[in-house]
Amino acid sequence: LHEKETASYSVRMRRTLEYIHENLSREIPLEQLLGQAGLQKSSFLQYFRQVTGTTPTQYIIRQRLENARELLDNSALSVAQIAEQCGFSDPFYFSRCFRKHFACSPREYRVNR
Repeated sequence: LHEKETASYSVRMRRTLEYIHENLSREIPLEQLLGQAGLQKSSFLQYFRQVTGTTPTQYIIRQRLENARELLDNSALSVAQIAEQCGFSDPFYFSRCFRKHFACSPREYRVNR
């Protein structure tokens, strides 16, 4: 990429990442991210991976799980409430993702923190 293109991509990616962080509790379709970035799908996916080291879906899940961990640490919300608040419509899927990422269930994490 040329220097001008790199700066433009950087602004677009910053805007896209801000959008993700502002909307973590909602569904975030890839089409919305493409619209935020103003890029074609293949260019977007390639650049997103360069910037974040992962795919948009995995990035969103990781951010949601970090938010969930913070809520487990600092709130009395139930695991199901935390799952919903962090953008997981299925608490079982949330628990599975949490276990995969943190090597324990949300309940275990809360008890052992």
